[in-house]
Amino acid sequence: MADRDRAQRPVAACFFVFVAGQSTTGQLIARLWSRLAHEAGLAEAWVEEVLQREPPVTTWRSASPVKRSTGRGR
Repeated sequence: MADRDRAQRPVAACFFVFVAGQSTTGQLIARLWSRLAHEAGLAEAWVEEVLQREPPVTTWRSASPVKRSTGRGR
């Protein structure tokens, strides 16, 4: 049984980290939600900051080894 217990330790550790992360993230969201609801102007500032850092539409750029034209007059 000792080998089995030793093999399950990494799984138990990962589960603990997952649960701990979920708990702290939930607390953060609850505190943020409370502040956003009660502090004037905070929600607008928060949304603006998030959109500046993380745009709602992300773009994927790729490089081609051969020069290509998109037909847009460039």
